[in-house]
Amino acid sequence: MDQKKVPEMKIIQVCPRYFPDIGGVETHVKELSEWLVRKGHDVDVICTDPTNQYPRFEIINGVKVHRFFGFAPFESYFFAPQISLYIKTRSYDILHAHNYRAFPMFFSALAFTPFSAKKLIITTHLGFSKTFKILYKIYNLFLGNYICKKAFKIVIVSPAEINEIPFITKYQKKICIIPNGVDFNKISSPIVQNKNMTDKFEILFVGRIEKLKGIDEVIRISATLQDIPFQVTIVGDGPYRHHYENIVRCLMLDDKIEFKGRITERDLHQIYTKSHIFLLLSEYEAHSIALTEAMSFGIVPIVTHVGGNSYIVKNGKTGFLVKYPVQKGDVETIIRTLWNDKDLFERISRNARQEIENNYEINHVFNQILEIYSI
Repeated sequence: MDQKKVPEMKIIQVCPRYFPDIGGVETHVKELSEWLVRKGHDVDVICTDPTNQYPRFEIINGVKVHRFFGFAPFESYFFAPQISLYIKTRSYDILHAHNYRAFPMFFSALAFTPFSAKKLIITTHLGFSKTFKILYKIYNLFLGNYICKKAFKIVIVSPAEINEIPFITKYQKKICIIPNGVDFNKISSPIVQNKNMTDKFEILFVGRIEKLKGIDEVIRISATLQDIPFQVTIVGDGPYRHHYENIVRCLMLDDKIEFKGRITERDLHQIYTKSHIFLLLSEYEAHSIALTEAMSFGIVPIVTHVGGNSYIVKNGKTGFLVKYPVQKGDVETIIRTLWNDKDLFERISRNARQEIENNYEINHVFNQILEIYSI
């Protein structure tokens, strides 16, 4: 596919939110859209803006971004029926909707006709919390089946997602497994060759600050891991940030845990460069882009054995998998072992980077998506 010239296409990507909002889906759609523009395609993005803080329209790195106000209870679902009307009144070669749990995908399917687009592609990006299990069942029953029926192809980012959509096996011929990719052009190889541990372990979390991401466990571990020198950096934002900042202050862990909030990609890469351990103790993950990015920098991951994590991390070889719910002592034992065995740390660090370089390079991943567009 890399060698074949693909005719220019008019493509619309639909997602709940878009840059400068940050998150796994947002990062994936931004990188895919900008990659398609560089390949010569005409790309629009439609998203919601529940906070009403961004421009209704702007062009970002060649991508035309259209934002609609949307209702988003619990910062989820993103109800914005205007999306459907917008798509219906235009014509595209490809309509690609992202995030199965959010209403923009349903409104995309509702708007899809042979006149609005030649093909409807969906990428599920599943990551449902058990907290919303009843809502998820209702969504599946009334909307999910309708979406999958109308789709030309269903892209899942991990085999684990098959278990999360009960009826999806009916559409087996439509399913394609394509993971999220990592752009190695943005990573300076010499920087990640040497992960020397000098005076302390640098421990990192990157993601939305919400309960299902396991921030409680990160704080608990920080409170109990006092026999080795370490520093925890938390990158990201979300509805529970101030709540967790207050907990950290109450536990007098301000000197051990730093909340960075939203930062630029360049600043994030600088943090990746100096970090040793990546913690992701989530209730569920489809395919964490932050995880694969961290591994590409040679950071050793310690993650819960859930969803896509167990397909990305090979336990004891490219990182470590722990049970969910996390048991007291499990993560601390691994961290202490790595601190005391520098050879083990360096070996797993090298393996982690090699795993991502071999299997998740962004051009390889995006060419698979482009191939689906071109069928």
